[in-house]
Amino acid sequence: MKNLVIVESPAKAKTIEGYLGRDFRVLASYGHVRDLPPKDGSVNPDEGFAMEWENYADKAKQLKAITDAAKDADRLILATDPDREGEAISWHVREVLAKRKALPKAVERVTFNAITKPAVQAAMAAPRELDTDLIDAYRARRALDYLVGFTLSPVLWRKLPGAKSAGRVQSVALRLIVDREREIEAFRAQEYWSVVADLEHDGTSFEARLVRWRGDKVERLSVGNAGDAAAAKAAVENGRFSVTGVETKPLTRNPPPPFTTSTLQQEAARKLGFSASHTMRLAQGLYEDGAITYMRTDGVQMDGSAISAARGAIANRYDASYVPDKPRHYTAKAKNAQEAHEAIRPVDFGRDRAGSGDHARLYELIWKRAMASQMASARLERTTVELSDATGQHGLRATGQVVLFPGYLALYEEGRDDTGDDEGRLPMLKSGDAPAKKGVRAEQHFTQPPPRYSEASLVKKMEELGIGRPSTYASILQTLKDRDYVSVDKNRFTPNESGRLVTAFLERFFERYVGYDYTAGLEESLDDVSGGRERWQAVLEAFWRDFKPKTAEVMEAKPSEVTAALDEFLSPYLFPEREDGTDPRLCPNCGTGRLAMRGGRYGAFVACSNYPECKYTRRFGQSGEGDGAGGEDAVLGTDPVSGLDVARKSGRFGRYVQLGENKEAKRASIPKDAGELDLELALKLLSLPREVGMHPESGKPITASIGRYGPYLAHDGKYARLQSTAEVFETGMNAAVVKLADAAANGGRPARGAAAAPLKVLGKHPRSKAEIKLMAGRYGPYVTDGTTNATVPKSVEPETLALEEAAQLIDARAAATPPKKKGARKAAPKKKAPAKTKA
Repeated sequence: MKNLVIVESPAKAKTIEGYLGRDFRVLASYGHVRDLPPKDGSVNPDEGFAMEWENYADKAKQLKAITDAAKDADRLILATDPDREGEAISWHVREVLAKRKALPKAVERVTFNAITKPAVQAAMAAPRELDTDLIDAYRARRALDYLVGFTLSPVLWRKLPGAKSAGRVQSVALRLIVDREREIEAFRAQEYWSVVADLEHDGTSFEARLVRWRGDKVERLSVGNAGDAAAAKAAVENGRFSVTGVETKPLTRNPPPPFTTSTLQQEAARKLGFSASHTMRLAQGLYEDGAITYMRTDGVQMDGSAISAARGAIANRYDASYVPDKPRHYTAKAKNAQEAHEAIRPVDFGRDRAGSGDHARLYELIWKRAMASQMASARLERTTVELSDATGQHGLRATGQVVLFPGYLALYEEGRDDTGDDEGRLPMLKSGDAPAKKGVRAEQHFTQPPPRYSEASLVKKMEELGIGRPSTYASILQTLKDRDYVSVDKNRFTPNESGRLVTAFLERFFERYVGYDYTAGLEESLDDVSGGRERWQAVLEAFWRDFKPKTAEVMEAKPSEVTAALDEFLSPYLFPEREDGTDPRLCPNCGTGRLAMRGGRYGAFVACSNYPECKYTRRFGQSGEGDGAGGEDAVLGTDPVSGLDVARKSGRFGRYVQLGENKEAKRASIPKDAGELDLELALKLLSLPREVGMHPESGKPITASIGRYGPYLAHDGKYARLQSTAEVFETGMNAAVVKLADAAANGGRPARGAAAAPLKVLGKHPRSKAEIKLMAGRYGPYVTDGTTNATVPKSVEPETLALEEAAQLIDARAAATPPKKKGARKAAPKKKAPAKTKA
């Protein structure tokens, strides 16, 4: 019997084929083989949410190989990953083969949690049918994401210039980041003081904090100013403190469970500094190499044989006291835990190393966590010492912690996002002891705002709220970065202006659909589909019933109405109250106009109501006193030649530098790759174009400058693109001549065989997977996938163009271009009639 086995990756295929006999041929699908084409009508709500699937163009070769092999096979075994996406890939492969009439009579589905010979052979001996509930859940999620993206994103493009896209879960994750930023902005720091005595007893130094003053309990904010702090410090300095009580309590710390997808992403971010997407790429490699079990899971339990193996490995590494009497069993606490898979663990607990570089570091983390989960609890002792002065009015407290038995802590300790001070050791103290006082400190503190989300804490929050699924967290966070909706500084997320504006728009006009409870409820409905408790069409019908009319309503709103609503919604952010009580909306330029948000071709900005008489503007998100991020208006210095001020300013089209203040003042835009702007760089920008020198052949000047589409060289009406702002100031004569010659060799294009430098690489086309680039053309910017070119509309700022928009432009252009008929020739141009001559 000939058996055809389908898996996702070629590495996996090669390994599995080695485990099976001669009668088995294993081919890889290379992931999904088809998807919804990115065009209107791919999901039809009027026909029961019928979905139109299209094969990926770049999978044609692989699909042909699978089809040819299937025609010659007696049995098809679908062995893709053991989760919803894996089930969907198997379903897609089966549907494609059925459509091509190449489906073998016997079709079976097998799953295994680890790529080992015993696991694979056991799976082959226990095949099942495709899980229609999981497939329906996949179809519901894919349809929902499509309907949100292709219905909501066009509303954004029309009503919110500069916006790129919105997603069902992506937008809610962005709202979490924006909400946290609002908390930080609304936070008002409070001063407080702590009083600490440095004590010593029997040669051991320790600290004790003031916990009672003048007979009252000292809370965190009780000592709120320097005067009270000085008085409290004096009371401790002047008092004689003795021990009035010693309390010792035993503590037990139990190990955490082995990793799930989300906890692995969190811990890898904390301990290794890995992004969620990098962690998943590494884990995928370790899984395909047979080092770990499947890495997309929210289960926390390990297989019984794995638990036994872990306990055996612990006994070999440590003594018997480190192995608990009974195996440990865990239950998932996550709100949305629903997939019945094992936790992430090593395949072989006797193997403490696998791979190299980052793969090895991640494997070690997984191995230690899984081992620790079956180790004995740590036993500690916490001691609290109370001290009072002779009056009983003032009291100090010292705490310490002692590890009596490390247990699992000997191997692994879970990381924390926000760590506090560790408690130290205390000397042996008893009631009546009077430790020596070495000094007293009064320390000033200020309450701190909540921290910005890190990747670890954001994933944790999403999991707590039931938003998204562990397998999607990495792609969600990456999308927010790719859309430029957020910035990452010191591993913390900060919302960019575009992300803040999109969130405000969605909260104002689509509040329900970015609500945390609503999104979590929708996830639960989708889980009901995967569990067979709900029809997938019913979930979509309930969503579409309200969502479609809402998008139509917003689409009908006038742009001025949308802007006015956002101006009101964002008023606390755009026009925060001032400490001096002056009106934050009063125009600082004319003194009579009112400031308000406006929408323009290049996005939102703030302008004066007295326009055009008053031309005051500032960019969205910048307060009247500067944005506090190094981009505020400021005078950089004085031009040594003219004596005029050189200033950095912000306008509706971005940041620029200006020389002087009158109407004829010279201005120059600040490129994004300019780096740290100082007076020297500003003067260089203002001096452009720079003359490189005279061309050795023509004797005409070669200049370097920066235009709308970036840095370039110019000579006698011919141009050559430069790659960076630095090249504008550094390119010498020889290099300039070569670049111009290369560009001119093909009529202004690079020489044959050399690729034109794109303005920007946007990413891969969702359907064809061809790389989409933004290019500068003779008649303006355009996007291309290598086959089809599509002009970027004038209403769209090229720099803000999103991948989805570019794909739609290319698809629309391709659809509008009739296919060339075979053998058709271009009509020869008509000959002009000979000109008449005068006699």
